[in-house]
Amino acid sequence: SGGMVTGTQSVDVTKNGDGLNLVANPYAAAISISDFLSNSTNSNTTTGTLYFWDDGGSNVGAQRGGDYITVNNLGVTVSSISLSDGVGGQKGMTAASTGFIGSVQGFFIDARVAGNVVFTPSMQATTSYANTDTGFYRTDRLGGQLIKLSLANESQRDEIIVGFTENATTAIDYGLDAKKFSGDENLSFFTLIDNDRMAIQGLPVLNDNEEKVIDLGMDLSNAGEYRIAVERFEGFEETISVLLRDNASGLGHELSADKTITFQAESAEVPSDRFQLIVSNTMTNLALPKIRRLQFYGSVDGLTLLYDSTDKAQVSIYTLAGQLVFDEHVIFESSQAKIYPSIQRESVYILRVGDMMAKFIVR
Repeated sequence: SGGMVTGTQSVDVTKNGDGLNLVANPYAAAISISDFLSNSTNSNTTTGTLYFWDDGGSNVGAQRGGDYITVNNLGVTVSSISLSDGVGGQKGMTAASTGFIGSVQGFFIDARVAGNVVFTPSMQATTSYANTDTGFYRTDRLGGQLIKLSLANESQRDEIIVGFTENATTAIDYGLDAKKFSGDENLSFFTLIDNDRMAIQGLPVLNDNEEKVIDLGMDLSNAGEYRIAVERFEGFEETISVLLRDNASGLGHELSADKTITFQAESAEVPSDRFQLIVSNTMTNLALPKIRRLQFYGSVDGLTLLYDSTDKAQVSIYTLAGQLVFDEHVIFESSQAKIYPSIQRESVYILRVGDMMAKFIVR
């Protein structure tokens, strides 16, 4: 009832509790997410993160509720998509190729101070697809590197994003870092900045010979088999290594597009230091052996071995003085294995894998 809403609209927001405030697009037209976030009033009041409710497919008979979709300038994480409940039809919203908030669509903003957010007529979009049901969530990547990971079992799924861009710092940045806002008590996936749980984490672009370790956390309701999968893998050059390290099993998994790792959770309580994402711009293998059967690269935090084997092989590392610093039978999967020897920078070592040897130094 009543007339159309026109002109600039201002909505008061508070910083009570966790700072989350429910607002809505007041116009009959869709509005641009990027224009909303770039508004100077909104950038002073909010953290630059929007949260949209996804019902998880309960409208078409899925067996559980939904969770919040997290959006900022770095990307979009979609949570709690039903994987195998046997229900046909659409199971919740999916990330679309547009970047709009539909008319009267409600969403949460994360206030960092008490104040107000504004909606202006210039935010409105008139493109034909902007006001469709799937017409929001997606934003363009800001350059650099970006990886999106999902955690799933047979019925639940959650996502996180880690991105490296020139606009980011190691602190919490406007529009690039998003705290986790979870409505699903059964499964939640997040990165950690100190004690803060993050759905999206932005970091500075890695310099040469630099490495970043990101702690990954998860809340589970049950023990059992779970999968961590790479959903997006963009901008990583050959000189940048991306590793998922499982500190419980001691295994390291080199990540790439469409990679999936399966693991067992012995209980619902997963230690916060079990999984780490290690992104390294440090190359170790400065003196590769002139033999095609053995190659290796990495840093002091771990070496990736490429060796023509699909079975166990004896791997040993010695100092030049003959001291043995690593000696284990290593299992190679698809001719690849990850090891964690105790080695130092600027020291020369001898690596022996099976009947092959090579000398290397870590810069």
